[in-house]
Amino acid sequence: MKLSANPKSPHYVRDLIGHNRILLHGVDMRDVTFANDEAGYIIRTKRDDKGNLVTKGNLIVHERVYGAVQIIDLRQQ
Repeated sequence: MKLSANPKSPHYVRDLIGHNRILLHGVDMRDVTFANDEAGYIIRTKRDDKGNLVTKGNLIVHERVYGAVQIIDLRQQ
């Protein structure tokens, strides 16, 4: 499954926004903007060691992280 937080994406599922958990290697992820459990990666907002958002100029930096991705639909629990 592919899931996007971008309403313009074909992988945006309105009903799932706010009703899902994204796990990477079994650990809850936050700030995820895209998840693909088949290809095994997420795209998330990058944070520094103190938990602050990383910026470059006026733009927020995103990072692609690879691993075992699970997308959990909380509506089914």
